[in-house]
Amino acid sequence: ALGRLASVEVEYFPQVMPVLSDSRWALSASLLNGSRELLHRLQNLHNTSNCSREKVFVFEYNDQGLAAVVSDATVQLSYSFARSRATVFQGEWTYGLHKGCRHASGVACHFHPHFDCEASQDFQQPEFESHPRDVIPAEYSGRGSFWWYSHLSHYLLQENFDFQLKIASAKAQLGFYGPIIGVHVRNGDYCSYENDKGGICLMYKHCICDGFQPYLERIRRVRELYGISTVFLATQDPRIIAAAKAEQGFRVLHLEFDRDQLTGKNARKALHWRQKQGYVDSEMVSESALLDLFLLRDCDVFIGAFHSQYSRLAYQLMAIKQGLHPPFSSVHLSWGSTLTYPL
Repeated sequence: ALGRLASVEVEYFPQVMPVLSDSRWALSASLLNGSRELLHRLQNLHNTSNCSREKVFVFEYNDQGLAAVVSDATVQLSYSFARSRATVFQGEWTYGLHKGCRHASGVACHFHPHFDCEASQDFQQPEFESHPRDVIPAEYSGRGSFWWYSHLSHYLLQENFDFQLKIASAKAQLGFYGPIIGVHVRNGDYCSYENDKGGICLMYKHCICDGFQPYLERIRRVRELYGISTVFLATQDPRIIAAAKAEQGFRVLHLEFDRDQLTGKNARKALHWRQKQGYVDSEMVSESALLDLFLLRDCDVFIGAFHSQYSRLAYQLMAIKQGLHPPFSSVHLSWGSTLTYPL
C-alpha cells in the first residue's frame, strides 16, 4: 500500500511527479483515506469537557531536540488515544520560551494548543516502554506506522496565525516559489569537524556524518527527472551551504542565521542542552529550527536522511500537506528502519 511506502523504501522517484500524475486522486486517497475521521475523533477526545482525572493522561515533554520531542509526544498521544484518554503535556517546550514569544509562551508561541486543559497532579501519568508499533490502536494498525504517526504529528503541529505569518514572511524574503527540492543535511551538534571529509561521530553511537556530495547526487537526479532546479537547504552547517552555492545550475535558498554557533568546537554538547543553558541564542535556534521544518514541509520533493528524527518529521508533514507521498530519497535508512527509533 502506498501509505507504507516510506516505511520500507529509501527512495521514491516515480517517472511523473505524483501531483501531476493522472492517478493523483487515487494516490491521495491511498494516503488520506480515514484522515478526516481520525482528526475528528482526536478533536472530540480533547474537548474541554473531558478535562477530568478519569479521562486524561499527563506526560512530560522529554529533554531532547525538537523532532525527538514531537516523536515521543506522538507515541504518548497514541497510547492515550488507544485507551480513550485525552493527553496533556507538561514541562518546558523549549522552543517557545524565548523573548520573541511576546503573546504566548510554550507550544502556544507557534501552534494551536491541542487541548485547553491545565496539567494537574491529580492526572494519572502512566509509565510504559512499549515499541511505537505496539501503541497504535488495533483499528488503525493496518494502515501502518507512517500513516498513523504522520497524522498525529500533523495534529500536534498546527500553526497559529502568528507562525503562519512568519512562514509567509520567510517565503517572501527567500523567493520561495516552486517547484522546490527540500534538502535536509543533519550535521551541527551531530558531528565534530576534526577532518575535511564531513566529520566524525562525536556523541551518538549510530550517527552518520556526510558531506554534501551524497545529497548533491540526488539533487542532480531530481533535476534530470522533473526539471526542478530550485533547492531549499536546511542545515546547521555553513560548509554545506557553501558547497551547495558552489554548484552551477541551481537556485539555492536557505535561512540566514549564525550557524557558527551550532557547529565545530561549539557543538561539543547537544544543541538542546546548550540552548537550555543559554550557551546559544535560544530565539535563533528555535525560530530557525521551526521555520526550516515548515519550509521543508512546503517543498515538492524531499532529500534527507531518515536516521535523523528531523528528516523523518519533515517528510511526514510534507506527505500530509500534499495529501500523497511526495518523491523522496533518504541517504541513510528507510523511514521505518531507523536505528534510533524503529517503526
